[in-house]
Amino acid sequence: MQVLAFHRIALLNHNHESDCTEDNARASHQASAASFPSPGFHALMLLFQTKDLFFVPVVKSAAAAQGVELATVLNCDSPKVETLDAALIRICLVDLSSVPVSKIEETAASYRARFPAAELIGFGPHVQTQRLEAARAAGFDHVLSRGQLDHQLADLLPVWRAEADAKAS
Repeated sequence: MQVLAFHRIALLNHNHESDCTEDNARASHQASAASFPSPGFHALMLLFQTKDLFFVPVVKSAAAAQGVELATVLNCDSPKVETLDAALIRICLVDLSSVPVSKIEETAASYRARFPAAELIGFGPHVQTQRLEAARAAGFDHVLSRGQLDHQLADLLPVWRAEADAKAS
């Protein structure tokens, strides 16, 4: 049973890492852009920083329902971040569990500098109050517990997108 679980985690990790490659991001972007009739159309994007491979499909599904593409990264220093079009990123969703408390402010500053029009959202376990408070202090637009995000994501995405669209215009 442990071997089977290990192989499943290794496969998921491999799939997550390959999702994070520049080639896959470009191919995914081209394929989704090609499915829209108007030339020059580019789908808006949600950047999701996480190490939790099991939560990625939940966020991806909610984003797709809103017509928003998902790009996943492991941290704000990921080379993939530099390949993303800043004008298309509307939401930066940061799993605070993937960031040391001492790096939360740096993470916020990095995303703010790279994606100034995006809404910066942080979430983490409700028991990790130090992380949640550090995100508030760092200037995240919204900070939620993981439970709040999990239960309200479908309702919150359109609100956050509208807020980001207002910033961008």
